Amino acid sequence: MRLIKRVLTLTLLFTLNISATPDQASWGRLIFIGHNHSSFFCFFIKRNYPGGYYEYSDSIFICKFSMKNDLSKEKSLLSAMVCRDTSEKGQWDTLATMTNFSAEKYLDKHHVSYEFSSSDLDRFGFFFRNGNLFLGNNSKNIVISDLENNLHYLKILLDTTRWYNTQMLRNHHFFLDKKAKIVEYFRGNDFYFFVIRTGSSAIDINYYQFVVPINASRIRTAVEYLERK
Repeated sequence: MRLIKRVLTLTLLFTLNISATPDQASWGRLIFIGHNHSSFFCFFIKRNYPGGYYEYSDSIFICKFSMKNDLSKEKSLLSAMVCRDTSEKGQWDTLATMTNFSAEKYLDKHHVSYEFSSSDLDRFGFFFRNGNLFLGNNSKNIVISDLENNLHYLKILLDTTRWYNTQMLRNHHFFLDKKAKIVEYFRGNDFYFFVIRTGSSAIDINYYQFVVPINASRIRTAVEYLERK
């Protein structure tokens, strides 16, 4: 229960000074938790704007994604809240409901503990070109995740968040090459997990944060190539 309250508090702080967009919209954000030998786990925040300036709702889930069959996923609701500004003067009222689902017991059952982001690749740079994710230095670059892989994991999030996702998948040169960036990454023994955000702010209707797992052997090969004289 304390864990759910912390996530809920972070969500409220994240949006305290943000006004909702007047158009009907939704966005989704995955927050990486950790992984075991076959799956990775995330908090998933789904936000809906019904239209208008003075109301939005958030649902917070815990999700399990399989690394062996990445189409497989589990999603369990932790909490839901509706925020309204009935005064229309920036005085927001929040109605929150929490489920009886225990995130702590769920993670313990799957032998998952919280992981901290890594810094071992910070000497390199990340960028997108033609939808491919590159790792590079001042002299050369190499693809570590191709367009197909990136769009695949973006589509998983879009399908969970909204159905009208064809624009982002079709116009990937704009949404990945110009809008996307690596927020953080996590290093495991067999996989790295890259958290990618596309969109400029929480009021951007195409504001999404998703996770792309990449085999650690591919990252090691890329690092060896970049450091080779």
